[in-house]
Amino acid sequence: MWVPDGWDPPKRIKFSQLLIPTGDSTRTEYIIGKISKLPVMRSEKRFEPSHNNTLLVGGPGTAKTSTILMYC
Repeated sequence: MWVPDGWDPPKRIKFSQLLIPTGDSTRTEYIIGKISKLPVMRSEKRFEPSHNNTLLVGGPGTAKTSTILMYC
């Protein structure tokens, strides 16, 4: 069961800037964190660095951008 960390509201609240963690956003942040900590592997043939990318998918209004902003 994914439970978000405690959230304390800021002293001055701007409604448009509130990012409140939920169970879904907590789980997504965890998975993104795990992917970002994977070792950088290099191509064995071309000796090029690889990158660990993450693609969030979902319908409109599912807080994809907000979750990335909370992670960053």
